[in-house]
Amino acid sequence: MATKLENLEVSMISLVKSGANKKSIIYKSAKDVELNLSKDIKILKSDEEGVVYGIVYSPNEIDSQGDFADANTIKTAAYKFMKSGFAKNVDLEHSFNNVDAYVCQSWLIKSGDPMFPDEKEGSWAVAIKLESDELKDAVRKGEISGISMAGVANKIQAQETNKSENSLTNLIKGIENIFKQKREEKVEQDVLKAIQSGLDSYKQSIDELSLRIESLEKRVEFSEEALSKSAQKIDIKTDENQGVL
Repeated sequence: MATKLENLEVSMISLVKSGANKKSIIYKSAKDVELNLSKDIKILKSDEEGVVYGIVYSPNEIDSQGDFADANTIKTAAYKFMKSGFAKNVDLEHSFNNVDAYVCQSWLIKSGDPMFPDEKEGSWAVAIKLESDELKDAVRKGEISGISMAGVANKIQAQETNKSENSLTNLIKGIENIFKQKREEKVEQDVLKAIQSGLDSYKQSIDELSLRIESLEKRVEFSEEALSKSAQKIDIKTDENQGVL
């Protein structure tokens, strides 16, 4: 499980065979003669004095020890390293015995960095001045191909951070579901109201039609009764030659 580093304080930078950050170093000198010694390291060789360039730490990249740090944590650590006067704290393979080298440059990578164009912005880069032939030879031979850091930090399980993020995400989703359910309930209620309104209107039309039929039936009955009474009062006269007059 990956752990996040917080409150990182770096007190030593170590020249190593392979760094925990899985990155190689670059060896550069005044002549800048480029030699490719292997797939993992690019060396710029010269007989004159040289400087090795490397990445101490990149933001949000899990190292070989399962740790990572964000950009702000790395920036704070880089500034504090220089402020504390640790430029001479360079050792070999975490021996904690200073070697004949020191950090001559320290910076945070920005987009288009000429030395590390492919590294993430916010990565901590350093230039280490090697002042012994032994160290320079070790770099040329590939015996030193990376840098590492030593210091202290608070380690937090990434799962705890994810748990908090998941809790917030679940809360947001829960609220969204409530509004969605309310919207669905409102739609359902509106549909029911529309159906009920249609039925009420249909029932009213039926009732009105029934009243009209009932009224018509009464008028027919009244007309038949009136006609029957009128027929009873008619005097029928006959003529022997012409029949009913």
